[in-house]
Amino acid sequence: MDFASFGLSAPLLRAIEGQGLSAPTPIQTRAIPEALKGRDVLGLARTGSGKTAAFGLPMLDALLREGRR
Repeated sequence: MDFASFGLSAPLLRAIEGQGLSAPTPIQTRAIPEALKGRDVLGLARTGSGKTAAFGLPMLDALLREGRR
């Protein structure tokens, strides 16, 4: 699985790639699709596991799709 499979916006995918990230972590794989559907998400994972991106990427995607930057 890769970040593109989530259907994130192109600018966000370029930014993710620019940071050298290629594959989502387990918490991201489970949380991002649910958050993109507008569902509430609660996750528990170790420090450094990618929780911030798991919750932040769907929010940034929504802002980009609304035209806010």
